[in-house]
Amino acid sequence: MADEEKKETKETKKCCKCTRMRKIIRRTLLGLAIFVGVILLIVSIVINQLDPIVKTAVETYGPKMLGVPVTLGKVDFSVLRMRFELCDLVVGNPEGYKTDNAISVGRIYVHVLPGTILFSDTIVVKQILVEDPAITYEVGLGNSNIGTILNNLNGDKSEKPEKEEKPEVAEKSEEGGQKVVIEEVCVSGGKIRLSAKILQGVAAPIPLPTVTLHDIGKEKEGGTSFLDANKQILTKTLTSVVDVSKEAFAKLTGLASDAAKAVGNGAKAAAGAVSDGVKSGFNAVKGLFGGKKEE
Repeated sequence: MADEEKKETKETKKCCKCTRMRKIIRRTLLGLAIFVGVILLIVSIVINQLDPIVKTAVETYGPKMLGVPVTLGKVDFSVLRMRFELCDLVVGNPEGYKTDNAISVGRIYVHVLPGTILFSDTIVVKQILVEDPAITYEVGLGNSNIGTILNNLNGDKSEKPEKEEKPEVAEKSEEGGQKVVIEEVCVSGGKIRLSAKILQGVAAPIPLPTVTLHDIGKEKEGGTSFLDANKQILTKTLTSVVDVSKEAFAKLTGLASDAAKAVGNGAKAAAGAVSDGVKSGFNAVKGLFGGKKEE
């Protein structure tokens, strides 16, 4: 009997220990869940406050960099996916161009490491995905709208005196601020519409090959400035647009030139036939009245 009582006592103690351990584990998990929830809430609040900041930054520094109007519809942030969505970005045209805009993008996805936004001097962006940009390549006198924007981006602006000093001040302030490292940028599904009088509006959109960049800012200790990162992305993308558009435009204008020549030759042949017909009719009339026919 004594042995059985000892066994029961040991089993009871084991059960009590198991119960205590379960309670401790539950409390620990509950505490962790609350902690994670609070952190996510704080991150969400802080990042949501960044939405108007991002929109203002795009619409302020975009025109200074590109020399054209830049608008952004809105900025959304997904807590679950930890990514920004920049909606309805529109890059306008330089003065003198007639099309509605140069570039429009419905959505740009920016996947960031949230901890780097709050607790680091360098923001780490895992991926920027630009989907289905619509680009209009309009040919002007000696240049194109995209070529002009690219020149503006690289500092070749026609307006020099006072307006150029402001971006320089902004760039200096950026150098001392938070830096960025971007692991991957992908611009995919782009379509380019060519616009020129010689094409008479019949040119079909041509595809823009996928543009990718990797490890922007990693070559510098602590990352690079946001302005420099944007400049690298835009320079490579716009250069690709110009190269593809020039090649396509050369082919299309060549076809147009061949078509014009064919039309010209056809017109000459038709004119010759009409002339011969008129001449023979004139001879027939003269013959009726006893006149001498022309050879």
